[in-house]
Amino acid sequence: MRRYKLQYWHLGIIAIALVLLVSWGANYLEIPMPRPFNFLHTVTAPFHRSVNWVGDRIGNVRAFFTQYRDFHEDRAYFEGRIAELERELSHAQEALQENQRLRELLKFEQRENFETLGASVIGFGSDNWSQTLIIDRGRRDGLSPRQPVITGNGFLVGQVQEVFSSTARVSMITSPGFAVGGIVKREESRALGMVRGTPLEEGLFVMDNFSWDADVRIEDEIITSGMSQYFPKGLAIGTIHTLKEGDYGLTQKAGIKPFIYGETIEEVLIILGEWGETE
Repeated sequence: MRRYKLQYWHLGIIAIALVLLVSWGANYLEIPMPRPFNFLHTVTAPFHRSVNWVGDRIGNVRAFFTQYRDFHEDRAYFEGRIAELERELSHAQEALQENQRLRELLKFEQRENFETLGASVIGFGSDNWSQTLIIDRGRRDGLSPRQPVITGNGFLVGQVQEVFSSTARVSMITSPGFAVGGIVKREESRALGMVRGTPLEEGLFVMDNFSWDADVRIEDEIITSGMSQYFPKGLAIGTIHTLKEGDYGLTQKAGIKPFIYGETIEEVLIILGEWGETE
């Protein structure tokens, strides 16, 4: 008897499955339900709706994960695109800044009567005390030692120290041992002194040899005096920040902050030629 009961259950399950398949097929194909199955379809309708509800929920979950995956794929794409555009913008900004600096160099060349040669800074001295720049111009470009080096707006950078075939080393005005004659730019003063690369305090360097009664003031601008065959007159050096007596009150000593102090120098001009008498 047990064996026959199992067979009846099997038949019942098969019948229910058949009704469900026919019902789903009719719904899917949008055709009327076959008449012999109408009663069973009515009886199994709640179960059929439950299965459809579960199927819809599963479909919704599946759609959610599909959308989630697509969202992350889109996000990864747009993040990569944003990074690419940021790199392009950075390169464009760098090119614009370089173009502006080169324009400043060109303006100075056109404004002054100096014969100049442009160069890019490609390196720095091997230690913090040397205060030197390495530029991409050398002997084959007509450079020679002691030629003055300036920025595009006329600020004195220093002087060519060593010349090689295609590069040169520039000693900056903040380098120990550097010296150049300076003069107060203010017309009422025109006091003469010597600007040196000797540190006085943070950011300031010595300008001495002012006479004790020279008309020198804080914030006076200092330019090259022109009393040298190596530096033309009028190159901007810096401004006076401190003043004190020197040599037992017989002279005055100033603390000069060079215009180039703390600035990043990327392009320079080398001035070719000689002027005046030896300093």
